[in-house]
Amino acid sequence: QEWSKSKRTLSLINNQDFLPEALAIIDRAYKIIEDKRIREVQFFSILLILLSPKNKGVFAQIKTGEGKSTIVSVIAVIKALQNKYVDILSSSIVLAHRDKNEKKRFYECFNLTVGSSDEDEDEEKEDEEEGYNNVVQSLYEKNIVYGDTLMFEGDILKQEFSKNPNSKRAKNLNRGYRCIIIDE
Repeated sequence: QEWSKSKRTLSLINNQDFLPEALAIIDRAYKIIEDKRIREVQFFSILLILLSPKNKGVFAQIKTGEGKSTIVSVIAVIKALQNKYVDILSSSIVLAHRDKNEKKRFYECFNLTVGSSDEDEDEEKEDEEEGYNNVVQSLYEKNIVYGDTLMFEGDILKQEFSKNPNSKRAKNLNRGYRCIIIDE
């Protein structure tokens, strides 16, 4: 946790030369939390994605069993440490909740917050509009957000067609989409 605080403050994590140290620290944290090491094929995939040309989308096809969830979580940590909000788009909300819950402790090692739409559902049911505003506000304040297409689409549409474009919900959804990872 101290390592991530100091590097984020100094913005060193944005330096490409710093990537080997960052990956070594992330690998060690992964070993402590998951009791597994990041495999070579995962490192190669991570490096290919992170070292791709700037401001261009990257498409990487990872076979089943090669650890997509690990690759996604490592890239999410690096991007979040670069002070970018990370949205992870999953094929279903069930998988989004599962992956968020499985990786939460790993993200917390780096002082990163993670969320998905399953948070505060009871509050949303009590007062649908106000509850929704509270859930969305707290969700989009997180460094990393897991969801499915319906969740993100719904939140964007509700923001676009909001009666009050200056509401807290609209402001939080305008946080920007610097990094979206599609985990299919």
